[in-house]
Amino acid sequence: MNRSLTYQKPRNAESFILILLMLALTVPPPFSFAADSIALQEDSTELDPQSTDEESDEDESIKDKLRDIRRELRKEISSLAKEYYAADSDEAKKAIVDKRREIELSLINKVIPLYHQNDDPKANLQSMREFARATKGLAQQKILEVAAKLHSDHLRIESFMRYVAGTPSPSVDQFFKDVVANTSKDTIKGYATLYQAELGNAFRELSEEQKEIMANSFKDTYAGFAKQYSGKDGEAHIEKLLTICEEEYATTQNSILESVARIKTQMQLAIGKVAPDIIGEDLDDVSFKLSDYRGKVVVLDFWGDW
Repeated sequence: MNRSLTYQKPRNAESFILILLMLALTVPPPFSFAADSIALQEDSTELDPQSTDEESDEDESIKDKLRDIRRELRKEISSLAKEYYAADSDEAKKAIVDKRREIELSLINKVIPLYHQNDDPKANLQSMREFARATKGLAQQKILEVAAKLHSDHLRIESFMRYVAGTPSPSVDQFFKDVVANTSKDTIKGYATLYQAELGNAFRELSEEQKEIMANSFKDTYAGFAKQYSGKDGEAHIEKLLTICEEEYATTQNSILESVARIKTQMQLAIGKVAPDIIGEDLDDVSFKLSDYRGKVVVLDFWGDW
């Protein structure tokens, strides 16, 4: 009888299947100097057409200052990136990275008072998200602290959280916790908890090299952050966050339940986990499922014709 699966003597079907299934997962972007060097894009902030005529000269002056500082940071990052790749020793590269952190912090200290003066949350969050993705360490921490303090109740904070969740770090993790503590809206609390779980799962998938780079950028906070999401305790912590989403916040947004299911599936696609069941029919239209062959080697042959 012809089957689309070929079976051999018992070994470990789940481990082999996981290798194949994990190829379909999206790998987080490298946590590197190169990625940071292009993180700031050209300004694309669009003003609300209904409020443009009402904006004061002071508001426009603040936006101009924010834009100028963003361009200055982009210029500095580009210049330092060239120096970094031209450096011929680890010591020289480390010195360049340290210099970049000093420049970031200096510029962020200029930006933060402007956020407090600006009455436009939309413009603030647009600017904040660009700086948050382009900086690391204390500079990123300061940006996220002011975002949580000023705008945790604003609906646009959800898209801001989704944006920064793509770069797991101790600062982003603390930012989600601060939003939960500061906001009065259950919808925002739900998304902040969800993105915290997603961040933790993304951290677990980083390579050791990526984790080392993160540790160098967040020297004071990395150890506690890494411990929180590593090993079986880290997995249990993520599962706890997902349970909170399901039990306390799922009624506020149906999409939260969908995201929880997606994260749980991703967590199952790891070495040592039981592979998700695969159910189908063979070439003779006989029904079968992967779990029927647990303990055996299962070879999947993906094919098609056009």
